[in-house]
Amino acid sequence: LGHYFEARREGLKPRLPVFVPFLLAYVRYTRGNPWQTARVAIAGPILGGVASLACYFVARADHSSQLQALAYFGFLLNLINLLPFSILDGAAVWRSAGLLRRGGGGEKAFIAYVLYFGTALALIVGMTVAHVHQTRL
Repeated sequence: LGHYFEARREGLKPRLPVFVPFLLAYVRYTRGNPWQTARVAIAGPILGGVASLACYFVARADHSSQLQALAYFGFLLNLINLLPFSILDGAAVWRSAGLLRRGGGGEKAFIAYVLYFGTALALIVGMTVAHVHQTRL
């Protein structure tokens, strides 16, 4: 939903998200400039990380190892989505930041890279904190 909300905020006329079970979700929207694309692409993992953090806090309050494992999986899934490959959000951020850097938008490219690495670091920290030690298989 992060992509949808950010694309809507940017005025890019997004359609509602389409979910492919156990795989991914995507949002179709009118393509904007590279700066808008970078912000829309990073918004998904950021909101996904915030949702995972909320799940973690509920897990801690309820002492639920199942919810804590779900939070861990949410952090992991969003971190995988940040990989700079093909259709993943990380690739969209890298492509957009590269276009910005080569096109004279060095400051915006720097901000996109900071958002990218900051989000990745936050997700790694979330995974580390939410890890549930397995005592049996």
